[in-house]
Amino acid sequence: MKKLTAYLLVLTTLLMLTFTYNVGTTAAAWDGMTIDTSWYNTTDTEFTLTTAAQLAGLAAIVNGKATGIAADDFDGKTIKLGADVDLGGYD
Repeated sequence: MKKLTAYLLVLTTLLMLTFTYNVGTTAAAWDGMTIDTSWYNTTDTEFTLTTAAQLAGLAAIVNGKATGIAADDFDGKTIKLGADVDLGGYD
C-alpha cells in the first residue's frame, strides 16, 4: 500500500508540474501583423526569440524591411527559439 501511495504521489506531482509548465508557456496566436525587433542589437551574437512577433521581426531584419534597422544576414550569429510559437495559421 505504501508503494502504491508513493507511485500515486509521484505521478500526481509530475502531472502538476507538466500542467504548470504548459500553462505558463502558452503564447497567444500571432495576429499576422505585429513585428517586434526590440530584442535585436548589432553587438550580440546570440538571440533567443520567444514570440511570433519576434520571429516576424527576424524576417523583417533579414529581408531589409525593418524600420530603422539595416538588413542583417545574421552570419556568425545564433538564433534560438525559446518557446512554442503559435503563428495563428500564418506562414
